[in-house]
Amino acid sequence: MTVADEALDHELAFFNAELAKAGGPGSKPGIAALGDTDAKVARLVRTVARLMYVTNISDMHIEPVLNGNERSLRVRVRETGGLREMHRIPFAFHEPITQEWKRLAGLAADDKLAGRGVARFTFDNQLCAFHVTVAPTFHGDVIVIRLIPTRIPTLAQLGCSNSAISEWITRPAGLVLFTGPTGSGKSTTMAACVASRIDERVNITVIEPEIAYLYPEGVTQLDVKASGVAAAVQSAMDLDVDVLVLSEMPQNPALDRDVAQRIVWAAETGHLVLALMHARDTASALYEFVDAGVKRSLLADTLNGIVTQYLVRALCPACKLPRAVSLELLDDIRTRATRDGFALSDAHEFYGPVGCEQCDNKGYVRKVAIHETFEFTPSLKAAFVGGASLPEFRRVLEEHKHGSSFAAGMRLAVEGVTSPEEVVRGVGERGF
Repeated sequence: MTVADEALDHELAFFNAELAKAGGPGSKPGIAALGDTDAKVARLVRTVARLMYVTNISDMHIEPVLNGNERSLRVRVRETGGLREMHRIPFAFHEPITQEWKRLAGLAADDKLAGRGVARFTFDNQLCAFHVTVAPTFHGDVIVIRLIPTRIPTLAQLGCSNSAISEWITRPAGLVLFTGPTGSGKSTTMAACVASRIDERVNITVIEPEIAYLYPEGVTQLDVKASGVAAAVQSAMDLDVDVLVLSEMPQNPALDRDVAQRIVWAAETGHLVLALMHARDTASALYEFVDAGVKRSLLADTLNGIVTQYLVRALCPACKLPRAVSLELLDDIRTRATRDGFALSDAHEFYGPVGCEQCDNKGYVRKVAIHETFEFTPSLKAAFVGGASLPEFRRVLEEHKHGSSFAAGMRLAVEGVTSPEEVVRGVGERGF
């Protein structure tokens, strides 16, 4: 056995041990001999993929780094609060590991430019897929592997089962927009809405430039790389779709006029349309469509509602404690929350993080979504259709005490779900 084989055995042992901790079976030798280095690299990559699948790791970063004169591969995984270093792999395995991921993702082995692909595995008779991105750096290619989830939460698990959202998506037609910054979990909320509509009598078609979730039977996922989004919308209409889902509105650099007009037309002609887009707040989402040439009256008539979402960390219920808030912060959040329709009283108590064994001394255990929902009232519709500019419409929303994302976050804070500081950090000034 070579030194390289012994080192690979050590790496396999580490990731198999991590699998065992998570309750998953370790990797097993294939047809190739145990001493076959290429076979061991393939097993190592498969074991890493299985570990991500079993533990539901959202993404893993394999990065070449230089520490003094010693190079290695740093393996980091994303957890609540950011990335955590899991392991270091000898740099000697950088090239074979990179080539194996490229092979699995359908990327050219000799391509020196950044590339993206999808790697597929089958674990426990379940298809498992990953987005794989390989990009050159000064020290060599970095590999980022992102799990494409198959475990879609329910609306009840997201706290939306009795919300306006659940009512909007049961209507036979209309447009529902999911907005928020990158990484706010809006794709998850929309996926839960899609999953709740799965029924053999309903034709659901998802258009997605990049797959966010692997849906179960009952959902058709169109590949739009070749045709483009606008053509895919037309294809879905030709397929007699009932529920049309657009996982990402084009943003190059602004909302695509053709796509915007097609999906509003689809909603107007009797289809339920769910669309995801990046927008800093509810009003911005509306005016993206106006800028794309959609008639205000048509948009107002077809819109079921808009969900604007942010993510904040949830306090550990085992160790959170009541805490005083500085007078300066209290005055600021009280002013903003009251302005947006949620009056904070002196009786409201806030909680803060402490840290214990259950939360690994972090004080926080997971992330929770802040949902701001919007639908037209007669007065809001009159202002919008009447030609109000974006700043004017924002003032109208304030006058009508339309609840903002910040106000929704403060409701979670007074319920003890999160801390006021976390709401300020997570939403900031973006929640208009």
